[in-house]
Amino acid sequence: MRKTGLALLAMALLGLGFFGYSRYTNSGSENITVGILSDAAYYAEIKGKSAVGIEPVILEEIVTLINKDIEISNKGITENKSKTELVSDVKLENKTTKEVPCHTNCKTKCISKQKKIKYESYNSIESLTQAVKSNKIAIGAGALTIRKSEDVRFSNGFEKVNQVILTNIKSNLNSLISLKGKKIGTQLGSTCESFIKNEIAIKKLEIAVTSTPDITTLVEMLKENKIDAIIIDNTLAKDIISKIGNIFVMFDIKESKTEEYGFMLSKEINLDDFNKKLSEVLIKQKSKDLKSTNSTKTSEKTINTKK
Repeated sequence: MRKTGLALLAMALLGLGFFGYSRYTNSGSENITVGILSDAAYYAEIKGKSAVGIEPVILEEIVTLINKDIEISNKGITENKSKTELVSDVKLENKTTKEVPCHTNCKTKCISKQKKIKYESYNSIESLTQAVKSNKIAIGAGALTIRKSEDVRFSNGFEKVNQVILTNIKSNLNSLISLKGKKIGTQLGSTCESFIKNEIAIKKLEIAVTSTPDITTLVEMLKENKIDAIIIDNTLAKDIISKIGNIFVMFDIKESKTEEYGFMLSKEINLDDFNKKLSEVLIKQKSKDLKSTNSTKTSEKTINTKK
């Protein structure tokens, strides 16, 4: 099982102001702590092939951009070090230079270290939300649908999703009406849970709903026929079918509305700065995908021409 998560961005990121502290600081951790839902990571082992699988790729790219800004800022500081108060020696880019002590209210430019991602695994949306809310971690990831919350904020979206019915391959449960009198499962605290409960109330359907903190439990229950279907995001459903094999099938729900996955952010993170970096990464990723598609088409055309 591939564990993923984003680490706590130390005090303030140099030159970015990701956190609400000083713009330049050398205090705090070098890590950015990211928490990710463990079962979401489990069903997305094909890196880059799903929303969950692509999240670590996006985050790594964001940190790369952060580190480039840090490198540029640090270079500017070392070139103008005569203008700062020199109090101690540090090594930067194989050169000996100086730095000044920093604290949360410091306005003096200081040397900042390169950032690395530290991953932590969480087994429920609730525990992940609490970790972000308490600033234990900076960022939450793992197929998190953007929604209104008083506790945490969400980044801009990076992947569109909608709810589907995941059921056994021989089943004909292909609509909400067909679920009448059945037992279904959904993830506790998810938008899928609120969606299905709302639809049940509107349509007055007699459907027994079981909500569990993790999707893995739901999948095992479906395997053992303890429930008849799972209401889940289409992206995760595809990941499950890919990993488990063709024992499950998914059906679109016409009442479902398109939503988006985003990153859960602690209130210490500068939302605008994060979204700016996220936008840069997504544009870069889209460009890569386009080049890859064009390359594949060119190769296929060459093969067909030779034939």
